[in-house]
Amino acid sequence: CMSRVWIIDEVDAEGRHHFRGASDAIIVNGLVAMMTEAFSGLTAEELMSLTVDQVRRLNLGALTTQRQVGMIAMLEHMQKLGQKSGRQQHLRRAVS
Repeated sequence: CMSRVWIIDEVDAEGRHHFRGASDAIIVNGLVAMMTEAFSGLTAEELMSLTVDQVRRLNLGALTTQRQVGMIAMLEHMQKLGQKSGRQQHLRRAVS
């Protein structure tokens, strides 16, 4: 079955991303918490440099393949959020 996941990105004055998230499934909610905690506090550049191997280092080998794929999808989503805010900050600087 598919679980729904919501991730919110807040960027501080130093350009660091702070993620919060939730899911409609208990186990996935815990995985969301692990991912958002592990990758909060990074800049857009640091987010973009993250790899699948770094997600695997969270020691999630006991997860099903479907849940592992979901973890990778969460990483990719956080990277997209980082890119989006990075472009917005660049535009703000260009206009200022």
